Amino acid sequence: MAGVDLGHKYEALKQKYVLGLPSRLDELQASWSRLQHVSWDAKALTFMEQCAHKLAGSGATFQFPEISEAARVLEDQLQQLLSKSDATPAERNQIEASLGKLERAVDQAVNTTPSQTAPEAAPAAAKNHYRIAVIEDDLNQAAFLKTWLEQRGFTAETFETPEAYNRRTDDHLHHLILLDISFPQGALEGIAWLEHLKCQVDANTPVIMMSARSDMVARMRALRAGADTYLTKPLDLGVLENRIGQLLDHTLTSKPRVLWVDDDTDLLAYYKTMLTDEGYEVEGLSQPVRILERIEQFQPDAWCSTMKCPVSRVSSWPRYSVRMPGT
Repeated sequence: MAGVDLGHKYEALKQKYVLGLPSRLDELQASWSRLQHVSWDAKALTFMEQCAHKLAGSGATFQFPEISEAARVLEDQLQQLLSKSDATPAERNQIEASLGKLERAVDQAVNTTPSQTAPEAAPAAAKNHYRIAVIEDDLNQAAFLKTWLEQRGFTAETFETPEAYNRRTDDHLHHLILLDISFPQGALEGIAWLEHLKCQVDANTPVIMMSARSDMVARMRALRAGADTYLTKPLDLGVLENRIGQLLDHTLTSKPRVLWVDDDTDLLAYYKTMLTDEGYEVEGLSQPVRILERIEQFQPDAWCSTMKCPVSRVSSWPRYSVRMPGT
């Protein structure tokens, strides 16, 4: 695929995104007007929160960081109201201010045309046998990722929901899945679907979870469900490209990886030696407070602990089953 064609594709995607911004803003403002002047409707509030979540994740992707910033503040404010029967005058004023800031950011995006620089093209021939699924309900974001992946030589398919992925009629293998965390069915629907996927036999496909949420709760739940990596939106495409390469290389060439957590350094050395002799790649950790950091960096296929850790006591991914020698 020629670089110039990809440049035109990116420009077209960006223009489509910008043209759709006023209607997104209108939907937010109409929902807010209904909440204020008609009735405090939980559905309208949830719809607003989902709209803000999508804008928070997509704005900076298309070179509009002000949209992401304003939408993220609005999303946080709306999340605090989801469990309430109504908003206080102060909370209503905060929403009004955030909507005003978002409107100004949208106006700036619509009325300016910053230069679009497409990412540098990578050789396609070496990667075109890899198939990557993008499960993302924001159609603009999905189209952007599809074009970006194809530019790098991958075959990419997009699915609007996890259910749409389940309903696919072909039997093509996907070597990796990019999965959003939030869908209209629920704020953590992506995690629930991932838990089901990882319970299936031979569910070895690496999964990169994407979300505008940067809180530790979402991060921990995604890792416990079996995500190989958790990336926050707007996505750092350099980090994403590196992680895709590492995960694809790992599935083909690496030994099973085990992270062993134990504050007894003697036992730690014993188990590390034993598992290494059995053909595992082992990393030992004596400080459980660092376990989330090490899980993301080392990307173990399983981790075991005899200690109380920030996540579950024993957690494993089904890509490999860890069998202790002699058992």
